[in-house]
Parts: sequence; C-alpha cells; structure tokens
Amino acid sequence: MINGFEPTLAGQLWTQFYTDNTGQFLRNAAIYHYSGGMVQFYKDQGVIPQTAIDTGNPTTFAYQLRLTPSSTADNVIGASNNPNDLPVANVEIYGWLDIPPSTTEPYWLLIKDTRSRLVWVASGAIQHNSITVTASTEINPALIAPDRPYVNSDLNTITGNGG
Repeated sequence: MINGFEPTLAGQLWTQFYTDNTGQFLRNAAIYHYSGGMVQFYKDQGVIPQTAIDTGNPTTFAYQLRLTPSSTADNVIGASNNPNDLPVANVEIYGWLDIPPSTTEPYWLLIKDTRSRLVWVASGAIQHNSITVTASTEINPALIAPDRPYVNSDLNTITGNGG
C-alpha cells in the first residue's frame, strides 16, 4: 500500500533520508550510551590508544570544540574555556591530525570532553607537549566521524553486543 505522502518529492526525500541515516543514528546513540562512553568504545575498537598520549590544561583563550576537524563545517559543540565542556585541568589527548585548523594553529587535537566524547580542537586550546603528541601516529578522523556511513558491523553496537 502506498502512503499518500510517498509519491511526492518531499515524501521520497523523507523516505530516502531515513533509509540512508537510521543505522547511523542508532549506532551513534548506542555509542553515546556505551559503558565508558564514546572514548571507551573507540578504545575497544582500537581506533584510539587505551591511555591518553598526553594530558594538558585549557588555555585562557576560547576555542571551539568540534565533532570533526573542520573549521568551516557547522559542527561546534562546545568551548574550551567552558568547565561544562572541558575539565579545567588534565584534559586527555588521544590523538592529533596534521591539518592546520587556522593560519595560526599547526594541527588539531583529539581530546576527551566532560561527557566522555571525543572532540576536536585547535592545538592552541590545550597547553600540551607537542613533541609527545606529534610523535604518535595521526588519527584517521573518518573512523570516528559521527556521519561515518553505517556498516554491517555496527549492528553489534546497535544491539548492545559490543559493550
């Protein structure tokens, strides 16, 4: 039976949107509620190291926390100088990416926020040992991107069999 909404362009677009994104939404919701949060999920997946490669303290300047390492994308989820978003000390750094976020910042940092989420911030946001951080392997941002395409192995996460 065809729904009266489906034959319209809006109905087709709506159906396609949910067909394309439902698995991704379910996976991301499961990761967010994973025991230990997003950070533990990606530790268990081997995407990030089991322990932070360094820790640092937020600078006094306000930097935007982002879901992806892109200064042009609309993906801001917090600020580095907000204690609700980042700890005031010992921010855990799990990786880096050698793509300059701006003309004044050399690279991105992958850090843990106060909600156990992995977020990206320009390197100047966190006082850290750059030699220690950049000596580690760069993180592939596609593996932790919230809009990463859904794959069949995500079913274990969605059903709770992954953590």
